[in-house]
Amino acid sequence: MKKLLLFLVVFTALPLFAQQSFEVAYEISDYTYREPDGNSPISLKGRMQGGSIRYENRVDGSAFYFALDGRWMGGRTDYDGWLMTTPPTAHQSNDIGDYYYEGRLHLGRVADLSDTTQLWFASGFAYRYLKDHMNKDPYGYLRESNYVYMPFTGELRFKGGVWEFDLCGEIDYLLFGWQNSHMNAGNIRHDQHSGYGLRLSAKIQVNFDGKKSGLFVEPFYRFWDIQESEENSGYIEPHNTTKEFGVRVGLTF
Repeated sequence: MKKLLLFLVVFTALPLFAQQSFEVAYEISDYTYREPDGNSPISLKGRMQGGSIRYENRVDGSAFYFALDGRWMGGRTDYDGWLMTTPPTAHQSNDIGDYYYEGRLHLGRVADLSDTTQLWFASGFAYRYLKDHMNKDPYGYLRESNYVYMPFTGELRFKGGVWEFDLCGEIDYLLFGWQNSHMNAGNIRHDQHSGYGLRLSAKIQVNFDGKKSGLFVEPFYRFWDIQESEENSGYIEPHNTTKEFGVRVGLTF
């Protein structure tokens, strides 16, 4: 009980000794999923939109910080691929519902390069979940994708007056992934052990009255490359890639 009370006191008092920020944003993107290999490549393309939040905390007088962020994106996609017949038959399907969400923890350090420039770098842990409602097609099936990964992030932040400009790059290392394919024969799970992601973004922000609260716009690019899964019940999850080009618009305070 005493330890719990001590934790609550420390957690409550932490904001008094910290540089904090909180941001909320609307996101929209062009989304493309591909299985490019073999004689029967497939693709899912569409528009995604949703929202994201981020909380950042740097203790005053310290070079260390932590951040939490989350995201939800959803939309409608069009399928262009093949049916598993002999020989394969070309097949298209429109207006397939897809959505994904992710949660991330970052632990990092800040290096002051000058009075106006800082380098923020961090690592952490993250989880991503995607649900593809291809079962709405009479020839398709429901598919769920799960990634557990480590993000490695580097960010240059420039501040001059009311303006801020950030350049961010990230490499995501897949620790473990699994796919659940809800087929007529039942649920088939495929474990994945190899893959990576890349993220690039550039954010420009104008602060209100010279304070840290402000409005920002951030174009971004996100990419995943996941290798072929283990075999289960005669099926595999093929090598696949996911690309997103989009923009975030939001407020920070």
